[in-house]
Amino acid sequence: MSENVFQKLVEALKERCSCKFRLEGTSWRRYDDYPVKMSDGRELGTMIGGGNLERIYFEWKGSIKWPDDWIDPYPPFIDYLYFSSKENTIEVAARGGVNLEFMGKMYYAVWVPSILHPQLLERRKDVMKLARFVPAVVKDLCIHSKITNEVLAKYNVDMSEVRVSEAFLNCHMKFSIAGMNDDEIIENMLRRVEILSELKRRWEEWLPSEERREYYESTIVCPEDYPARYRIYGGHDGIRRLGLYEGVPLLRKYPLESGNPERDKRGEKSVKLCLWDGFKVYNLDGYRLRLAIKTERGVELLGKPDRKGRIVLNEKGILKEEDLDKETLVIVVDKRMKRLPKIPLEKMQFLREEFPEMFTASSEE
Repeated sequence: MSENVFQKLVEALKERCSCKFRLEGTSWRRYDDYPVKMSDGRELGTMIGGGNLERIYFEWKGSIKWPDDWIDPYPPFIDYLYFSSKENTIEVAARGGVNLEFMGKMYYAVWVPSILHPQLLERRKDVMKLARFVPAVVKDLCIHSKITNEVLAKYNVDMSEVRVSEAFLNCHMKFSIAGMNDDEIIENMLRRVEILSELKRRWEEWLPSEERREYYESTIVCPEDYPARYRIYGGHDGIRRLGLYEGVPLLRKYPLESGNPERDKRGEKSVKLCLWDGFKVYNLDGYRLRLAIKTERGVELLGKPDRKGRIVLNEKGILKEEDLDKETLVIVVDKRMKRLPKIPLEKMQFLREEFPEMFTASSEE
């Protein structure tokens, strides 16, 4: 694709949206300022703008202001366009305007690393387990999936053409321009811009809704007072409260059972690193994971919990990082330690439509 054609693409985007943008080589990137101060004094879009959300909310604002923090004052449009000369493709993307990893911390005092979302979502039973700890987050995933499927069906587009980043719900569409003339390239690009813009519009109608707010606030676990925040997050910069810090529980799917041995091995190494660093890691059943050494007599747990429940191995010389690759070092489930509490099913009735089997008598432990 020539530089002249790329310029035509940029002009076509400018005709449809008067947003701010940057050109970086063969990429077009939209940028907007958040939050936006309105004439009536309201500030809109703090959550949409992203940034250091922990600092914004845990240190400054205290709590999310519904619906204002979720309202995007800018018209729904794509946020990114990139031409790859190596692949001879064009990629179009729209931001999701949400950080589900942060929402898990904000409302449920649980950290679900974004790297695990694709693995979790591959199995329905795992999603239901996850829902017992972050139900409104799972509802967001379900709503976004429903909207995506409906929009793609309207435009007769296969789901394989769309890539969604589960933590932020950014949507990407990539297509090959091999053999296309200039008009065909522009036409194909604009079609995808239309699809992603509609998807973004519908999703942004959901974000500030009263229904969504009710789901989060009716299942909140994390106290909003600052002593509790410092116990979980530690604070930031000059006002850090290390003496209060206890660490946020970390949810991991283990064992991964992905069917891909290499993927499982990488995932296991990642869990070992978290345990070595002293994170409180739990599996999807809410049980604490520990590092242990296999011996002739069986399995010997490493380290002891301190008064805050943390088991730090990397600071006391108990275990070196190079030891993490040893076959004798294993991950075990310690059911003697306090289990991560689940949210009662009666508070999660908004997930009954998506997961009716979760509400049967046999599903409750």
